[in-house]
Amino acid sequence: MNKLKRIIIPLVIVLIILVGLTILEFFVLHLLGLQYKSAGALILFFVLYLILEIPLSLITDALPKA
Repeated sequence: MNKLKRIIIPLVIVLIILVGLTILEFFVLHLLGLQYKSAGALILFFVLYLILEIPLSLITDALPKA
């Protein structure tokens, strides 16, 4: 049970942070005039953004050092 708590609590914290960032980015995109026809398209956009943002940021951070 203790080991399960060590996994679930950080996972819940990370999910809460990601949901908060997603909502914030949604409002920023809405202010810029971007609209989505379905919730699925919005979720797909943020999932792709999260998957692609991490490697791209690592590459762009490493380029000035090279």
